[in-house]
Amino acid sequence: MEDLRGLDKELYEKHQAKYDPVIENEAKEWIEELSGLKFEGSSFQDSLKDGIILCTLMNKILEVKGEKLIKISKMKQPFKQMENIGNFLAKMSFLGVPAHSMFQTVDLYEGKNVIQVTQSIFALSRNVHQFGFRLLGPKLAEKNERKFTEDQINQSKAAVPLLSGFVSKNSSGITMGGVRQVYDPNLGVGDTTAVTKLMGGLQIEKGIANLGVSMGASRQIGGVYLSDEEKSKMLAEQELKENHPDLEKEKLIEEEILKRHEEIYENDLKREEMNLMRAEELREEEVEKLKIQFELDSLKLMEAEKSSKLDEGMESEEEDDTEEVVVIDEYDDDENTMHQAVTTGKEIETTDDLMAKLDSMIKEI
Repeated sequence: MEDLRGLDKELYEKHQAKYDPVIENEAKEWIEELSGLKFEGSSFQDSLKDGIILCTLMNKILEVKGEKLIKISKMKQPFKQMENIGNFLAKMSFLGVPAHSMFQTVDLYEGKNVIQVTQSIFALSRNVHQFGFRLLGPKLAEKNERKFTEDQINQSKAAVPLLSGFVSKNSSGITMGGVRQVYDPNLGVGDTTAVTKLMGGLQIEKGIANLGVSMGASRQIGGVYLSDEEKSKMLAEQELKENHPDLEKEKLIEEEILKRHEEIYENDLKREEMNLMRAEELREEEVEKLKIQFELDSLKLMEAEKSSKLDEGMESEEEDDTEEVVVIDEYDDDENTMHQAVTTGKEIETTDDLMAKLDSMIKEI
């Protein structure tokens, strides 16, 4: 394995660190004992590489169980040898060996992980030990199912655990663990005139200890550490609050007034937005009305044009001089030439006049 580099080399060294020649020798003896064949190769991996010994071992186990035996191939082609190993692994899974305890074909054939091969042999011995074969390593755990009655389950729910130092049967006054007695008043206290610096310079008088004294200053672990400037500013603010309590009240009042002004300003903005939205809606409604009126006027114009054309076709009818004559200009759709439409009675508006009127009304809105 001198040609390995980088990660491959590290993984190989990691596998080699787990190598145990004693375990490998136990697996070898177990295989030879059950299969009746001897290892003839130069190493553990070389002897099992063709899969013949493994398949012979598995056939011995399957014969005891009365199962179908493996057809062993003794050809030297690599794919045939790997086929033997694959058949052996399939029967291992059939016997109940978990997948995480089994090796892969390349682990044995290419020598990728021979240590896993020995571990798989140990796992196989644990699963077939129930059929009378010798056991390698620890015994496979057996199921130990326990059944409880309904009364036993209810009693366990009502039981009070003693791990937390409970004294009473109820949950009142529960403490986590027993109380640690540090000071016993029944014992002597020695020299009562001594001043202990570790206790903050407190003097013990008349033989009575100062219970509840904290040992040194509190240690702040998860707090925020302030700079000297921030500490000075904070101390100044605290001093100002203590000496001038009225200033704090005035500050609170100013903050409340400022908050109220902000609320009023926000309400005014919302009200203004609502007014703008309403004005826009009214404008849209007015424009819609103008469009409808424009369509009605267009229909009237079309009817008037039709009646004028009928009047022009009646040659036998004489024109009345007293009638009001209105001349309008329009474009003919077919010839695209100007001609005069003569009508009598009410004045007729052209399409251009109606469009101009509609534009002026929209601008006024």
